[in-house]
Amino acid sequence: MTTEETALDRMKASCEAIMQGDFMTAMAELTPEAMSEAMQLAGGFSGAPMPESYKIDSEDMDGDQHKFHVTFKGSGQQIAASVWWAEFGNRWMITKINVDGM
Repeated sequence: MTTEETALDRMKASCEAIMQGDFMTAMAELTPEAMSEAMQLAGGFSGAPMPESYKIDSEDMDGDQHKFHVTFKGSGQQIAASVWWAEFGNRWMITKINVDGM
């Protein structure tokens, strides 16, 4: 990561990794606290094909964290979540994930 990289850059990179089935890269962005929340998001697609698309619907500030709302779509399913990112030193990390409807 470069110091010029933004939370939005990391959010996009994580979504792209998920789209390619590279869950290990996406999981490396998680704090331990966010790990169980990520498992809920993955569980929403359990047994379904990989998401076919995603859209970052919004970005807001929540204190010192960047909050994104993202929607993944695939095979007639839609999973939406809010994802919080914070900077730890020179690295952006996901601190919280809230899956809509869960």
